[in-house]
Amino acid sequence: MTSVVRYSLVFALVAFGAACGDDKPLFPINEGGGGAGGAGGAGGDGGSGGEGGSGGEGGSGGCAVGFADCDGMPDNGCEVDISSDVTNCGGCLAVCLGDDVTCTQGECSGVTELAGMVGEANHIIVDDENLYWTTITQTPLGEVHQIPKHGGAVIVLGAEQPLPGAIAVNDTTVFWANLNSPVINQATIGMPPASLFVEDSGALWGVAADAQAVYWTRDDGDPAMSGIVRAPLDGSNPTLIAMGGQQPYAITIDAESVFWTDRDTGDVLTVPLQGGTPVVLADLQAEPYRIAQHGDYVYWTNNSCNQGTDCIMRARKDGTEAPMAVAGGQSAPYAIAVDAENVYWTDEGYQRVMRAPIGGGTPEILAATQPGLVHMTMDDLYVYWANESDGGSIRKLRK
Repeated sequence: MTSVVRYSLVFALVAFGAACGDDKPLFPINEGGGGAGGAGGAGGDGGSGGEGGSGGEGGSGGCAVGFADCDGMPDNGCEVDISSDVTNCGGCLAVCLGDDVTCTQGECSGVTELAGMVGEANHIIVDDENLYWTTITQTPLGEVHQIPKHGGAVIVLGAEQPLPGAIAVNDTTVFWANLNSPVINQATIGMPPASLFVEDSGALWGVAADAQAVYWTRDDGDPAMSGIVRAPLDGSNPTLIAMGGQQPYAITIDAESVFWTDRDTGDVLTVPLQGGTPVVLADLQAEPYRIAQHGDYVYWTNNSCNQGTDCIMRARKDGTEAPMAVAGGQSAPYAIAVDAENVYWTDEGYQRVMRAPIGGGTPEILAATQPGLVHMTMDDLYVYWANESDGGSIRKLRK
């Protein structure tokens, strides 16, 4: 299976070294796509300032609503109509994919490619303004990137990273785990370069962050040293807050607890943010991979469900209900996200983005034939995903 082969190789290298009904357009953008700010400076809606311009996305702060200066050349002004241009739809370089597609009020009629030829795009995360992702290319070393959610200039937050994998963000900082180090590195949003957050041991498969701390899974090979690690935002005193497991893997958090999967044991577990004895919410799962949480439930993908009935699962956070299958019939479900109505996931076997109601139901294909599809994330309006193949790409689709 694709994922098993890929991460077996990664581990060998480590050892070696609301569904929103709001139909308003996603701009209005009246400043060339990103707010005022000098080159490399702080931009408004688009994060950091544009390349050589005075606003986000390489735009100019003087553009009328729906227009942007995408080429950064002052002589031709705000040359792009981002309200209708299918190659700059809603933002510079945001391309509407497919035949007979349209761009209406800055919105593609189908899938939007925000960035292409980005390398082996892997883990991806979103906040209020930007997308962040890691590339796992090893020659040259991998990188960590940032781009405005509506499209624009890509910022390299972390260059020459040794196999960057899982990524997380809080209000100020992006954190990611380097599998070949192993370390957690960090960069201030929109402000490279990267710096060391903390050194650790083993394989660091998952990472999460909030306003107080960073949390990650440590797969040390020794259950006594493996589990969930927590460190305050200054990186001091990393503490193993939950011990045990064979391959602690993906992680998510809410305001009170940490939740994670163990690929080897097949367990889905939880522990309070401050630590304690892990509680098993589900066991004997078919290689549980990624995990998400919303409301009273956690949701996860069983990567080895082999088109069975238990591909997308959920369980109550307090463990008072037996695990329940949300969807089956998937080839190799991988990443997962959830909102108040639906569960969304990627199927790397069938190479498609899917969704189903949170209480169970018939799965729906949102996007098919996505090359090298792996990780995804979402916000109130869109699902976003990373494709590893065909040069690598970052894409989105309205929910």
